[in-house]
Amino acid sequence: MAEPKQLANRARNDLAQALESLQSSPDVPERLLEIAAPIAQSMGILHRVEQTGQAEVATCQQALDNVRNALNALQAVGVSNPAVDNAMEAVAGSLSKLFALSKTVSDAAVARGVAAAAQAPVQPQPAMAPVAAPQPAQQPVAPQVAQPQAAAPVHAAAPAQPLDHTAMAGTPQMAAPAAQAQDQQAGGGTVMMNDGAGPAVGVKDDHVVGMTDAPPP
Repeated sequence: MAEPKQLANRARNDLAQALESLQSSPDVPERLLEIAAPIAQSMGILHRVEQTGQAEVATCQQALDNVRNALNALQAVGVSNPAVDNAMEAVAGSLSKLFALSKTVSDAAVARGVAAAAQAPVQPQPAMAPVAAPQPAQQPVAPQVAQPQAAAPVHAAAPAQPLDHTAMAGTPQMAAPAAQAQDQQAGGGTVMMNDGAGPAVGVKDDHVVGMTDAPPP
């Protein structure tokens, strides 16, 4: 494959020949002279590539577009003219060389990008945090069954306490003096009355046995 300098030189020479054919012929249509400006611009781009040996993709594409438009304008004349035919042939030759130059520059740019990417240090990837294991589903809590409460033991009733006769003996009784009074009255003596609250009182019984109790005649 030819070097960019060589391709640029050949393409520029073809454009110079086409421009000379158009400007040297007196019977070239006036509208074709308008393509002289873009052709001259493309020749300037190619000259810089010859001098430096380097070219940018954008500038090569601009030169390619200018030459393509010039060729379209020459083909649209529609008249037979030797100067136009010579210019058309020279522009077509320059266009093919510009295609090759544009491809060479594009491939070189891609190669430089790949080399730069290969030389770039690889950034360490941060370690991924460990993924926590999924927690098992909680088992449903069984409802607590209420336990029956044990009935409190019923204590047996305490047995009745026997009466204290000793205590009761000291209590004054009304029935005993009354009985004594009846016995004394029946015997004809003095009846001793005692209600338990004071000393006994003697009651004389005037009843004489045999006098009042004798049956009537």
